[in-house]
Amino acid sequence: MNQSGSLLSLTLNALKWQGHQAGQFLFLRAHGESHPFTIASNCNPENQEINLIIKNLGDYTHLLSQRLNIGDTVQIDGAYGRFNFSDKNEQIWVSNSIGFTPFKRLTGSMPIEIYLQK
Repeated sequence: MNQSGSLLSLTLNALKWQGHQAGQFLFLRAHGESHPFTIASNCNPENQEINLIIKNLGDYTHLLSQRLNIGDTVQIDGAYGRFNFSDKNEQIWVSNSIGFTPFKRLTGSMPIEIYLQK
């Protein structure tokens, strides 16, 4: 767990994680509440770590860094969502603030050839 300003980075050790794709989200259940968060890490079956980047935007996220401690057990449910831009059409992506997380993950998972196409 690492906090920088209004952003909280959580790394979860998910031993039975089924995997995820770029741009998907999960539900994090801690202290009796469940909330959705975009998965910010690559899926690595050998590592089984999941990284979440959470912005302090409301009551739940404001208190999350104070309520969680390293080593706490949380429940995760997912992965959900389909954030797929596999068509060949040119696209313009617009995002703001913490909403950039799925875009960051998607660009990191694309083959370099996509960037080199004209």
